[in-house]
Amino acid sequence: MTDPLTYALDSLHLSTQVTCRLELSAPWGVAFPAINGGFHVVYRGTCWAQVGDNLVRLVPGDILLLPTGSPHILASDPAMMTKPVTPVEDIVSALGGRFLMDWGNGGEPASVVCGLFGLRGGGNNHPLLAALPALLHITIGSGAARAWLEAILQYLASETESHRAGSESIVGRLTEVLVIQAVRVWIDEQAGGNRGWFKALADPEIGAALGYIHRSPGEPWTVASLASQVGLSRSAFAQRFSELVGEPPHQYLVRWRMRLAADLLTSTQLGLAQIAARLGYESEHHFNRAFKLHFGVAPGAYRKDRQPLPAPEFSPDPVTAESSA
Repeated sequence: MTDPLTYALDSLHLSTQVTCRLELSAPWGVAFPAINGGFHVVYRGTCWAQVGDNLVRLVPGDILLLPTGSPHILASDPAMMTKPVTPVEDIVSALGGRFLMDWGNGGEPASVVCGLFGLRGGGNNHPLLAALPALLHITIGSGAARAWLEAILQYLASETESHRAGSESIVGRLTEVLVIQAVRVWIDEQAGGNRGWFKALADPEIGAALGYIHRSPGEPWTVASLASQVGLSRSAFAQRFSELVGEPPHQYLVRWRMRLAADLLTSTQLGLAQIAARLGYESEHHFNRAFKLHFGVAPGAYRKDRQPLPAPEFSPDPVTAESSA
């Protein structure tokens, strides 16, 4: 059986958007606002990032992920952190909203790709994202990880310099892979993911139960049937599941079904009855009631009103920016 983490990663359904590429020359300092799901990729030169009390040195191949969003500063050296830095909105305004932006004072160069990542459909309420820390710093490392990172970074650098048709789409796909791989590397570095929700995935019985839920959300699962599948008594299973996952099995199952429902509503044309059946609800009425209880709106209204992952106000649209360059 495929491991539960694979199903969790597959179900992320990430959507990414590269908002700008900064060509920087020292000394420089750029302030970024708090935006959920921000990321930076350094592929030339070095720089420093300050996120709260954390000061991180970034070198080529490093990836900085901010799953929950935090105001932060990128700078050419730590000394710049103590001086007034330029808000990224001001750089965009001064340079006319271009996608590829040069900024700095003529010293040592650095190149940084900046963007956003989030989930199609269901907001950022995926348990995997919720279990991540506020800051992930992924280094290029060695071995297999280094090989794929270097390959992606080379393609990313090439495509962000390109004006060819379709480059925006390719950049989007590359950054989706980049973020997924970065999350996987971070999990591997946490001694098998032995913390929080990842600890639940690593538990033989509870991890197996999560795998059943992730793989077959439409099955009529009960606490008793899940316990039977993993070879535990009902009471022992319910207690261990709640301790490791942080909520009872039935509540987790409902939340998982609801985030899948949100994704299906915004990424497919399936009817409500089809979605209800796929997720194990006896009728469209039962599905509608569960969805409204969870999200506060009926599924039809959610589908109508839900918008794609928004860009921050400081970010130009790459298509518009490149076509007007």
